[in-house]
Amino acid sequence: MPSTTSKTRRGRPKSTAKGEAILDAARDLMLEHGYSATSLEMIAEKAGVGKPTIYSRFGSKEGLFDAVVARRSLIVEQTIGVLEVLSEDPRVDLMEITMRFQKRALAVQQRRWDRLVIAEAARLPQLAQTLYKAGPDKFFRAITRYIRRQSELGRLNVDTPEVAAEHLFGLLVGIELVRGQMASLPKRTAKYHQKRAEALVDMFMAAYGVH
Repeated sequence: MPSTTSKTRRGRPKSTAKGEAILDAARDLMLEHGYSATSLEMIAEKAGVGKPTIYSRFGSKEGLFDAVVARRSLIVEQTIGVLEVLSEDPRVDLMEITMRFQKRALAVQQRRWDRLVIAEAARLPQLAQTLYKAGPDKFFRAITRYIRRQSELGRLNVDTPEVAAEHLFGLLVGIELVRGQMASLPKRTAKYHQKRAEALVDMFMAAYGVH
């Protein structure tokens, strides 16, 4: 019998691509219309799937939202990854984490998520809790662990790591949180972010560095 060859499939598996399309549609529609005003019918239509497909994959609208948040939490993991490997100079680590934070956590889309949570939090507090645990809380705990380890190694002079982490978190967010929520304001330049990061790290090290 003549041999047959199968065509090589390229790209993501069909099931994975379909799941990503649903998550993308849910993210875009929720950011545009809000969580409450976004229906599963709207998401299914935009993703090009049927509602049963969404139910079979995510169980409910809440489950779908959790999946969207879980995917976004990967951004947090990428940002805090540098804190899992200690260098001998905390200043180097802090510059890296500050630049990553400014690039990702202060990005336009992240600020849109913040506005979504603020708008929905009073009626749907579980949404705010889900996003808080996947984002700010995870980031804060990673900073605290990092500061504690560097202090134990004698590279930082810290009595209470949680307080130092709160100070660092406040410096990182600063006025940029408010600016980011005002969509009409112009974006900061790369030069500005570099200068801001250097000043921020200098301030933190002046307070907690080993002198």
